[in-house]
Amino acid sequence: MELRLLGPVELWAQGTAVHLGTPRQRGVLAALAVDAGRLVEVDMLIDRVWDKPPQRVRQALWVYVSQLRAALRHTAGAQLVSRSGGYLLDVEPDAVDFLCFRRLTEQARGLPATEGLRAGLLGQALGLWRGQPLAGLSGSWARRTADAWRQQHLDALVVWAQAETRMGNPGAVVAALTEAVGEHPLAESPVAALMLAYHGLDRNSDALEQYLALHRRLAEELGTDPMPRLQQIHRAILRGEPMPAGFAGSPPDGAPARSRRPLAAQLPAGPGGFSGRTAELDFLSSSMLRALSGTPVCAVVGTAGVGKTALALRWAHRAAGAFPDGQLFIDLYGFDPVRPALDPAEALQRFLRALGVDPAAIPSDMDEAAALYRSHMSDKRMLVVLDNAFSDQQVRPLLPGAAGSAVVVTSRHLLRGLVAHDGARLLSLEPMAPAEALDLLLVALAHRDERADLGDVAELARLCCCLPLALRVAAAHLTVHPQLTVAKYVAQLAEGPLSILDRGDEALVTAALDLSYRALAPPARRLFLLLGVMPGQEFGLPAAAAVLGGPLSQTRRLLDNLCAAHLVAEREPGRYRMHDLLRHYCRSQALRDEPEAQLHDAQLRLVDFYAHTIFHAYPLLGPGRVKQAPVLLQGEPAEAMCFDSRTEVLEWFDAECENILGVIAIANGRGWHASAWNLVNDLFVCFTIRRRWSPWRAALRLGLASAEELDDPQARAYMENGFGVVHKQTGDYPAAQARYLRALELATLAGNDRLVAAFHVNLGGLAINMADPEAGIHHLRTALSCPDYSQADHATTAYVNLGCALIDLGRLDEATETLHHALALSERVGDAVNACHSNDNLTEVALRQGDAAAAQHHAEQQLQLARRIGDPVRTAAALDMLASAVVAHDPGRAHGHWLAACELFGQLNHRVAPVLQAWLAALEQSWPDPATLRALDSERRGRIRKLL
Repeated sequence: MELRLLGPVELWAQGTAVHLGTPRQRGVLAALAVDAGRLVEVDMLIDRVWDKPPQRVRQALWVYVSQLRAALRHTAGAQLVSRSGGYLLDVEPDAVDFLCFRRLTEQARGLPATEGLRAGLLGQALGLWRGQPLAGLSGSWARRTADAWRQQHLDALVVWAQAETRMGNPGAVVAALTEAVGEHPLAESPVAALMLAYHGLDRNSDALEQYLALHRRLAEELGTDPMPRLQQIHRAILRGEPMPAGFAGSPPDGAPARSRRPLAAQLPAGPGGFSGRTAELDFLSSSMLRALSGTPVCAVVGTAGVGKTALALRWAHRAAGAFPDGQLFIDLYGFDPVRPALDPAEALQRFLRALGVDPAAIPSDMDEAAALYRSHMSDKRMLVVLDNAFSDQQVRPLLPGAAGSAVVVTSRHLLRGLVAHDGARLLSLEPMAPAEALDLLLVALAHRDERADLGDVAELARLCCCLPLALRVAAAHLTVHPQLTVAKYVAQLAEGPLSILDRGDEALVTAALDLSYRALAPPARRLFLLLGVMPGQEFGLPAAAAVLGGPLSQTRRLLDNLCAAHLVAEREPGRYRMHDLLRHYCRSQALRDEPEAQLHDAQLRLVDFYAHTIFHAYPLLGPGRVKQAPVLLQGEPAEAMCFDSRTEVLEWFDAECENILGVIAIANGRGWHASAWNLVNDLFVCFTIRRRWSPWRAALRLGLASAEELDDPQARAYMENGFGVVHKQTGDYPAAQARYLRALELATLAGNDRLVAAFHVNLGGLAINMADPEAGIHHLRTALSCPDYSQADHATTAYVNLGCALIDLGRLDEATETLHHALALSERVGDAVNACHSNDNLTEVALRQGDAAAAQHHAEQQLQLARRIGDPVRTAAALDMLASAVVAHDPGRAHGHWLAACELFGQLNHRVAPVLQAWLAALEQSWPDPATLRALDSERRGRIRKLL
């Protein structure tokens, strides 16, 4: 039996091709065959076969597996076996051509062998290839895998050609190498091997032509020269010298074919006009481009403004080709003057979202999120850049666990623990060498009409202490003032603050910035000063307009001026960024030059802008609220933001989350406590939808502090309730109960009966989750006894929770009446969320009463509502309930619904997923009789209800 992947996917048995069905079915077989003899989890199998899985993907997978089993049934030596959580293709590894190829190449390279044995093993391995691997399959996994295999084929071909050439058979390799050069025009190793072969045949002119052709391609495509070893071969042929010894034939940095599509490409643009740092770039290359055998980590450390980020980005862009799955980048804000260092849990959430993980599927526990991150990175070659790290602890959860990826960290701290415990290599970055600083300035000033004296440019570099940031700002000042000569600029700098050397590096940068700042027109200068109140490094155009108190068009023009002076950078259209040193400078200038009253008013406008925006975005995310207007300090912003959809709101929240936290901190610090806690309260829905528990805790702490300063028991009650929601959603029920009880106590103290009732509803729902429905009913009936609450539109939640408790107690008639009331109320007020919950529980009642028609009706309504509101958890729950409703008369449809529900819960990393997986595994082994099925399904649903 032969399973062929190195060409079209084929299965041969006894000299005859076995029919394998559709390309998708062959894709399932290939996805199993690459891990022959090992379990392939269902989720991984789906990821390999489908880029966009269909709605009933698990049912489809089950069908393909069944058909493959039928195809393999009469094939000796192959069996497709079900295991818990996945499938295993039980075949001998050598029956799969790729696995045989891999074994032969590893044996040729890893064992002591003569050239003849090595060439023989590799020749046998290369002979297994029949064309493009996985031909006929579509999808990103097939493309990535085929690209990787083609690179392995190229590596093996080069080593084989070198062995044959050394044995005196160069003529045997020329045709294969010529074809390889055509397929991989930027790869240098096959050109090197072909040059050696031509040299062995005394065809030196052909060898030199290959070198020149490659040199042209690299210059045109990548702007680089051939690798040093190839240059040595070229020189040896030109001069008639012996060839350099020990040519390895391994691909150079970035040489693999570049058709592999990256998962993420997050690297910001590198600095223009980068110059110098040759030794540092070489150090990074030697340290980092060994990722195939491990996960190298390099920490670039040094003082502020020394160019750590610029160096890291320069090298990362150059090396990106060696990491075909892409690049991840994040600023960890380790040295931000306002914002605290980024929580590793938040950084993990961002990376997991970039890797395609559904936000709702990201665990709230940092260790679990880190494990999920390592799992997603385990089969990838990615470059990870962690900028502005504060500590080892901030970095460590973000390190991939498997070989193949590389990590670059920048920090002002030494990160000794990362070196001692994680094997990181340390690159301590010093100011540029004088010659490199001179080169940087010459490149930056090359477009000026002035032909400056080289001595003046060197003196400018010296006055800037060769710090890259200071050099670039000085060059920018000269660029926007073409009438100013370098000599005059040097004289100005010499007379200014730069002469005060004992203030350290920031004083040097400040001196250079002073000149750029003073050269601004008054309107741009005022905006620059007011931007000092911004809490974050990044900000949007509308927020800048709020700070300025002017229209968007004017603000945009002024920001363009600041970008031209290199005082602000536009990261993407409409979003801007200031380096931390620039922000320090900006704040110091604002305190010196701008009246306190102006800064005070700018902060008022900024807080009002976010309060207004968040308040008016709320209706797109959740049901109605009690508060009818935002709490504003001055009034509505001149340029208010408007959103057209729920998606727009959430995308804006994702971009602005950290700025929002900073604004809450401003309001708290200024004593605008009513604004602070109301901002936190209005963010409730955003944080719960995005499951951003760590930043919400930070916001709640600030909100609670403001509420306590006001000695406002109602405000404190809202904040305590928010903490309770966080604890409940993260599974800490005792902590949630304590917070809810404290919120209840404070609401009682405040005399707000409606709020007291609302918190009783939360306690009732929590009691049901804690398997105490009697206590839940007590809380819920207490809430509904309050006229201010029971007669309000938002009382629907209490009726839904009461129905749940009555179901758990077996009081089904009462539950039916209560839930129908909840459904009618939710439909009257347009509360789709509680209408969905009502139908869910009515389905459960109907199933327990044996009313299949009613169960199916409510389950179908539940599914329709869940999809409308875009809630994946409720959608999965609806599919599960619909399966239970139809299983008696349509088991095939039920099985499909269960597969789809299991898939969704698995994507969300929900606790229900293992329960459904075990249920489906049991059904696949043996389908029980109807009575047993009903009993088992009822018991299973009971367990799931406690987990939702």
